[in-house]
Amino acid sequence: MKKKCVIIQKELIYSKIRKVFFMQKKIICAILAIAVLALPVLAAANFSDLPESHWGFSAVSKLVDSGTVNGYEDGTFRPTGTVTRAQFVKMMGVGPVKRESDFSDVAPDHWSYNYVMTSQFDDGTNEFKPNQPITREETIVLLWKRAGAVEGNYAPSIVTAQASNKEAAAWAYSNGIMLGDDGVNMRLDGTLSRVEAAALIVRTNETDFTAAKKNFIDNASGDLLKRIYESFHIFDNNPAYSPEKTMTYGELSRAALRLLESEYNVQYGNYSEKAQFQHTYAKDVAIMCGMCFGADKATAAFADSTATKEDMVAALTAAITQKTKNTVYNKGNYYKDITSSLS
Repeated sequence: MKKKCVIIQKELIYSKIRKVFFMQKKIICAILAIAVLALPVLAAANFSDLPESHWGFSAVSKLVDSGTVNGYEDGTFRPTGTVTRAQFVKMMGVGPVKRESDFSDVAPDHWSYNYVMTSQFDDGTNEFKPNQPITREETIVLLWKRAGAVEGNYAPSIVTAQASNKEAAAWAYSNGIMLGDDGVNMRLDGTLSRVEAAALIVRTNETDFTAAKKNFIDNASGDLLKRIYESFHIFDNNPAYSPEKTMTYGELSRAALRLLESEYNVQYGNYSEKAQFQHTYAKDVAIMCGMCFGADKATAAFADSTATKEDMVAALTAAITQKTKNTVYNKGNYYKDITSSLS
């Protein structure tokens, strides 16, 4: 009987040990699972040449987490390294559309094969050229296709004229995916670095394409606008550039005429409009009212009132079209995207 009690006690002890072991096993497995999930982010943080303070750290970390980006055996990421075509499509990940036939220079056993075959790359040849540096335009075309190749986006001609695929360029610009250095110069024939490539891909993945599109004034850098402003001399006393500063219709009228005449001292004898009121900008306002504002608005009060963005666009465009001898369109039936509510 005593022996039997000892056996029962041993079984109880073993049972408790097993429960503790299995509980510990679960805890260890949970810790390992968490550690494995955290590894990609830790890997990005551990790149010796990509500190957390680097502007591209977050984008690279997200792609490392997705498994489409990794570093080199020496522990570096080489953020400034030039991206090849094969490297870029790997960074994009495997896509939903697969090419029917192989490229002549990417064999099925090539490390980038699956990424290449679903990249939707097509330059009219049967070669992919995996080791060739990818251009900035090629990247936005691939990202545009991956996002559904939606057409009908708008970007100013100064942007789309830089591209062979204008739809892709307009898509990238209007959604803020690629803006260039200053919001105008897209450098589409240039290459890009590994960290720039990561930033473009993450930006595309995180863009809400149903949101309001960005326009030129949103994208153009302050430095660019300042340089353009300072390259002209069309305002009295050449005031310092200030994006918040407003202008009166008198100031706007004289600026438009200086732009039209390409000289600071406007020759009013070239115009038949006569001012019916006394004001510093009387002749300027009379001329511009006859040209685009409406002749009935030519008063001293109008000259001193703050010009709206609508009328600013109308006046400067009228000056340019007159200067180039093109037809001048009335703002009321031409500027469909500009309303009088703008101020």
